[in-house]
Amino acid sequence: MAPDDPTANWSEPERRLHADVLAGRPTVLGSGDARFGGGWGPERTIRGEVLRRLLTDAGLAPNLVRLRLGGARITGLLDLEASTLNGTLELTGCHADEAINLEQATAQGVYLETCSLAELRAAQLHTVHSLTLRDTSCGRIRLTEAKIDGRLVLRGATVAPAGDVKYALDLAGVSIGAYASFSDLTVAGTTHLTGAHIGGRLSLRGAQLRNRGGQALLALDLEVRETALLDRGFVSEGSVDLTGSVIGGSLELSGGTFEHAGATPALDLARITIKQNMLCQDGFTARGRVLLAGATISGNLMCDGGQFLHPSDTAIDAAGLTVGRDVFLRRAQCEQETDGAAFLAEGKVLLADAVIHGTLDCRGGTVTQTGTGEAALNARGMKVTRDLLLGHGFSAAGKVDLVGSEVGGRVVLSKGAFHNPGGVAISARQLIVRTSLLLTDDFLAHGQVDLSGAFVAGRLVVGGKIYSPGEEALILDRVRTGQDVEFESGLLVEGTLCMRMAQAGAGLTMKSPSLSQGREGLALTLRGTVIEGALTLVSIESLEGRVDLRQARAQTLIDNPKFWPDRNVLLADFIYQSLADIDTLAVDTRIKWLTPPDPDGYSSHTYQQLASVYRAAGRDDRARKVLYAGKKARPVHGWAKVGSKLLRYTVGYGYYPALSLVVLGLAEIAGWIFFSLQHEALRPAAALMSAYGSATEAKVHFQPFLYTLDLLLPVVSLGQRGMWLPQGAASWVVAALTVLGWVLGAVLAYGLGTAFQRRSS
Repeated sequence: MAPDDPTANWSEPERRLHADVLAGRPTVLGSGDARFGGGWGPERTIRGEVLRRLLTDAGLAPNLVRLRLGGARITGLLDLEASTLNGTLELTGCHADEAINLEQATAQGVYLETCSLAELRAAQLHTVHSLTLRDTSCGRIRLTEAKIDGRLVLRGATVAPAGDVKYALDLAGVSIGAYASFSDLTVAGTTHLTGAHIGGRLSLRGAQLRNRGGQALLALDLEVRETALLDRGFVSEGSVDLTGSVIGGSLELSGGTFEHAGATPALDLARITIKQNMLCQDGFTARGRVLLAGATISGNLMCDGGQFLHPSDTAIDAAGLTVGRDVFLRRAQCEQETDGAAFLAEGKVLLADAVIHGTLDCRGGTVTQTGTGEAALNARGMKVTRDLLLGHGFSAAGKVDLVGSEVGGRVVLSKGAFHNPGGVAISARQLIVRTSLLLTDDFLAHGQVDLSGAFVAGRLVVGGKIYSPGEEALILDRVRTGQDVEFESGLLVEGTLCMRMAQAGAGLTMKSPSLSQGREGLALTLRGTVIEGALTLVSIESLEGRVDLRQARAQTLIDNPKFWPDRNVLLADFIYQSLADIDTLAVDTRIKWLTPPDPDGYSSHTYQQLASVYRAAGRDDRARKVLYAGKKARPVHGWAKVGSKLLRYTVGYGYYPALSLVVLGLAEIAGWIFFSLQHEALRPAAALMSAYGSATEAKVHFQPFLYTLDLLLPVVSLGQRGMWLPQGAASWVVAALTVLGWVLGAVLAYGLGTAFQRRSS
């Protein structure tokens, strides 16, 4: 050995390494678990300074391509800061007592496998190829602003700082030309990826990031050119924050577990941009809030089978979310309905002002909110381009809020269950539906269903069961539909069914409903509703409670008597053009239908409306009977009752003027009989006595029939009245018959005039 030999004071393992480097061979000093390498002896020890010189001194190791070392204990600091490595560094199964410092270094590549390091310092490191720490344990790793032109591999690595550090794995600002593989990585503390750029995909599949009560992964403004995988066994204990990040492919979280208690989200994806899909399927579990506010997902958001658990608080906050295709919050493999795990959110789900350029599919999913006063599903102002599916096994415990939302396709709540007893189960005021709205097939709501002000371009179909006893249970006030409204047979509503001031573009059908009275004793109100078709109201039994059709309009009324509660229908200003049973249903039954619940509810319009329909159908006889019944039912008070009775029994309120002739005939017969028996009470006039010579002879020629008729006929004189002078009680009879005659004449003139005016109009 020459006196100036730089390796003169090197140990035998170090000289062996030098020789192998010159020969291009790997050096293996032993085997075993590197985590226990601190106890390895001198025969396996290499000083960090020796490694530094071999990697950087071209005179010591000319033509260096690869330094390969296995099973060694590295003592002292391996300080390569600001150095340019002449070859790749490859360590396998090695143990480093102190830190490896690669800060601002430049290397072709660094490959560590199954090693144990006290610390890796590599801020601003530049590798032409890759940096690998496969299955390697390290106290702390710092790679801030490093530039890795190839791959960064931390697969199976373990990072566990000995003391309290801000970031256990610090990759802030790192730039990776290819992919980053962190599969099965274990970190005790915060992993920092803020501002990192990854040219390929990012895989944290199966990784364990644990920092309970703090941040497990902080990756603000992360950019991943391809897919990001935090799935298949990924576990975070502590918050995961990807706020403002950009994922060029999909974000796959299926099978991952995210856990963090408190106000900070367990998974924070606010304002994230995902160019393809986001998947939270197949065992995905979040224990804590998931924040997607302002996020943009170009593909699908697939949460079928995922579990979002944050009871008494917000489970998913996706206010302002934009999704390019479909959102699935449903049971996995929903086509079979019972197969696969169901989507579950324990806590509020916020989709307010979200924009979904596809379908929102919640079939088979469950949303529960145990708090009071807030919605379990809040989708106010949401826009869905295609269908909104909240049925077929979907269940919500707490209010579902769809106020002001807009759906370009169907809204299907059929076979859905909505539970908020004593409150509002569904609030969908001002909802816009471009096709049809369906609440059918065992739809169930415990609580109020409020669709007031909604617009449905197609059909509105309602069935199932709605329970809100004593209150307004189903509210369809000011609803507008482009097609018909159908209330399915068997519909059960406990509480009032309200459809006031609504517009049905075609018919409205209600067959055999079970309605019970709610607020103010009302079972059904269609007050002010306009129906551009037939109004069908048929049942096999009468409703319990009052029915209000005031100011409603329909083309045709199709009904049966059993639908209507007895004397409990409000029909003031109800307008209809025709009756389906106009020739089959007895007019007396129709008149009974018009009878108001109480005298204060009387409306002459109801009788005039029915009469106009009969008259238009050529049934004037029925029209007169209806109008007569209307006058008869009109409430009158005081002396007006006398006039009403007089008109009723004399001319039938002008609808039956011939009745006056009947009264006249009865009066004539009565007078004839009276004067036949009491002719002695009549004294002949002087002229008559002069003509016959005596009163006795004159009375022989008395004509009681003509005398009575002369008394009853006003204006016209038969010459009998002045020839006989009544005495005593007969005077009162004569006066009564005279007055009766004038009255009958007056009411007959009134009746004939009324009839003439009616015919003229």
